[in-house]
Amino acid sequence: MLFFSVAGFIYCLINFLWPDSLLCSSQGCKIYAKFTFLRLSYYHYGAGYFIFLSSFYLYGYRKNSFKFFDRLLVFGIVINCGLLIWQALFMPCPSCITVAALLGFIFFIHFHNKQMPLKPVWTFCFLLALFSIFKTGILNPKPIYGSSDAPVKLFISPGCSACLEMLGDIQQNTYLLSKTAIFPVAKNNSDVIKLLKFRKMIENGTELKDAVDRLNDFSGSDDSLFIRTISWINKAYLVRNGYSQVPVLMTTISNVLGEEKTDTWDIFKKSPSKGCGFEEKECE
Repeated sequence: MLFFSVAGFIYCLINFLWPDSLLCSSQGCKIYAKFTFLRLSYYHYGAGYFIFLSSFYLYGYRKNSFKFFDRLLVFGIVINCGLLIWQALFMPCPSCITVAALLGFIFFIHFHNKQMPLKPVWTFCFLLALFSIFKTGILNPKPIYGSSDAPVKLFISPGCSACLEMLGDIQQNTYLLSKTAIFPVAKNNSDVIKLLKFRKMIENGTELKDAVDRLNDFSGSDDSLFIRTISWINKAYLVRNGYSQVPVLMTTISNVLGEEKTDTWDIFKKSPSKGCGFEEKECE
């Protein structure tokens, strides 16, 4: 238990001193790192809590009485349940979940011989927050070109002429292209093959324009579970956000336009005259 308490203290301290040093797949880490209460970061409180927990454990070990340690541990678990529910409902944070896991280890090891209603309650809250991280990290849309956190997200299908038209407009604007990520939505086996070979060309260093120009030349019998999976994830993401066809252009305008760029703004105002549904026969 002392090991997990010290590990929790060190982890909280590292998160406070070097917030970008630990792997985090969620924006929640960056957001929660800026939260303060009485001008102190939550990681300040976490580090302080684990120090007190370690001290009370050593005191209890010497006195053969863990009364203070028990109370402090239960108090921490109750607070932690509230924080886990908050993350599950709003914004998950993998770093925070790690801290919760360390605290959970201490709780379950220390009270391993006791039946406590708090055990299933904490477990439920923890699994709920863990699922929220999974949903955020795994079920978010996946690009085939560009970064997943790019300010401009373009969802396209290779067999959709309106998609290729919009992609062509973006390609003509070098500034906008540098801000854009392309998310594939395959409608059929032919689209899967095209997207697979398109991805291989991009990975081999082919310029985006050349790869796009050759997109509809690709054919063959190759298949890709990867392309099918990310296509399904992207399609599910669009459906959750109320879309039923491609192309879809999503952006945070303030992160893209800057000072100038009236031609960039024109592209955002432009709506495709036609589009394609998600199924093979739903293309105008």
